[in-house]
Amino acid sequence: MSASITVRCDRTGQYGSCPTQLFTTTSDADEAYAYASRLGWTVNGTPDYCPQHSSNTRPTPAVVPLHLREP
Repeated sequence: MSASITVRCDRTGQYGSCPTQLFTTTSDADEAYAYASRLGWTVNGTPDYCPQHSSNTRPTPAVVPLHLREP
């Protein structure tokens, strides 16, 4: 069994927390955060924000299956 990192949006509001999460296939936090950043996430450890809550204009689906080995 191998571990993998899921980056979650830490935005909370009046009606609950943001459900957006980014599944990765890596166990390396730096690699997962680098990929999330390229997708428009604001990631600096904690808090992490999805593009919608980081005032980023790049849309991303609520759940993104991720394979980090890009060509």
